[in-house]
Amino acid sequence: MKQQSVNEVGITSGIPVSAIRQNSRCLILSLMLIAITAAWFISSYHGYAVKGLSTPKDEFSAERAIAALTEILGDQAPHPAGSDANFEVRQRLMAHMEAMELKVEQTQFDVKQSTMCNVLTSVPGDPKKRPVLLATHYDSVEQGPGAGDAGSCVAALLETARILNEQRLSLPDELLNRDVYFLFKDGEEWNREINYGLNGALQFAETQRHPLLDRQPILLNFDARGAAGPSLLYETSGNNLQLLKHVLPALPRRAFTASSYVTVYDLLPNATDFTIFKGNGVEGLNFAFIADPHRYHTPEDILENLDNRSVQHHGENALAVTRHLLDSDWQTFSDDQNAVFFTILDRWIVCYPESYAVLFAALLLIAQLIGTRISMRRGATIGQMIAASFATLLAVVVSILCGRLVMEFDRFRPQSYHGFGQHDSWIVAVLWLCAALSAIGMLRLFARSTSTESTWASVWLGTAIAGLIAAIYLPGFSYVMLTIGIVPALLSLLPGDKSRLSIVAIGVAGLFSIPLAYQFGIALGPKMAMVLSALNALFLVPIFPLLAIRHRS
Repeated sequence: MKQQSVNEVGITSGIPVSAIRQNSRCLILSLMLIAITAAWFISSYHGYAVKGLSTPKDEFSAERAIAALTEILGDQAPHPAGSDANFEVRQRLMAHMEAMELKVEQTQFDVKQSTMCNVLTSVPGDPKKRPVLLATHYDSVEQGPGAGDAGSCVAALLETARILNEQRLSLPDELLNRDVYFLFKDGEEWNREINYGLNGALQFAETQRHPLLDRQPILLNFDARGAAGPSLLYETSGNNLQLLKHVLPALPRRAFTASSYVTVYDLLPNATDFTIFKGNGVEGLNFAFIADPHRYHTPEDILENLDNRSVQHHGENALAVTRHLLDSDWQTFSDDQNAVFFTILDRWIVCYPESYAVLFAALLLIAQLIGTRISMRRGATIGQMIAASFATLLAVVVSILCGRLVMEFDRFRPQSYHGFGQHDSWIVAVLWLCAALSAIGMLRLFARSTSTESTWASVWLGTAIAGLIAAIYLPGFSYVMLTIGIVPALLSLLPGDKSRLSIVAIGVAGLFSIPLAYQFGIALGPKMAMVLSALNALFLVPIFPLLAIRHRS
């Protein structure tokens, strides 16, 4: 038997040094690819470039919108529902709309000892057609003036109303194709005296249901959970396939939306005004920006900290979607199923029926089963694949346990009213590091029982199985496994070396997983560290084969 030299074989492991070096080079290249993709997405994670006061009158200008908001907020005092400060904000809001020659309707209502008031205005159109309803709230929490939440949305809707009203006045009959309403709700924020929020939406849609809702408007609701970031379409009404097929092409690019947002949000115990409307049968879409959440519901939610690019993006979404609904001839979007949808490079939107999810997942699984069979012919054994699967599972478990520890210490760190802290991004980065270290540790621990080929087969077969399970139970999230797994499934059919093919798989997967990873990190934060850790482990799956070592045959 030929004696292997130290240069060819690791002394303690029996693993070829050349294989270690090859995997290391591929891993370094892959990490560089991930870093470039992450840098590109993070650097572009903001709203649109702000348009100034000289912008043509028929285009949205964040500077004009902010000028109106500055006037309405006045001294930027907190203005919770029922307060004198909120009354003054409401008076300035109505005066601004009346200055635009818009008719204003007030609906006053009492909730226990608090008096609140919804404000409604409209730009007239054809009353025989289903209208469009744009909505937000104008009250703030007691802790801060609410420049972001939701003064930014008030500003975006006022500027949109101005543009559409001037468009109407330029028409021969001074009527749009359909009515466009603007609702500014009161009492959305939690009120300590009554121990409840969402009051304006409840009054409008439920307790004193407004006649407008009998005309079945399409609702576009706008909110903010922070002071920066792009405008996200993150929630929809149920059975949304036809509505989204109609509306998604109208979103300005770059578009930030995906059915995974909708799925994850529906699983959370959160609620907004849109939740109330959706529960009362109103069709529509919900938009928000979520970056800088540590300013949310704090004294720091002021105009000086508000990223005007977020206002620009909110406004361009509002104006583009409303104009699309005005210009197109539609009467109903009735459907019996939801859509699975996502963006590619935030520019191209893929949308297909939820019923296709199982079919696509099944095809992915079949392709991966064939690829697994090819891997076994190339030397991967069932025992190695079981060991690799066990190592992967342990990596996920360890990552989740790290998240649990973060949640245990969560209450000791400085944080805002809603549990977000200024240094949350660093804590999320630590969670990512824990997920990566647990993966490295577990796969290295089982290195002698696995190989690159067997880990590739087990990881991507597991991803395909998980995709099928998600398609059945969480179809809106199933595309995540589909998009990160489809290229590896096809590559599995090729005879190429899996360490090199992993670079291609990681590059494609990164285009889909990195945006989600970053946004879920902002949205969930350390207070939901266990869920975030599990997602981090899922997004790290593409690099797992490179953490294993091919054994010398």
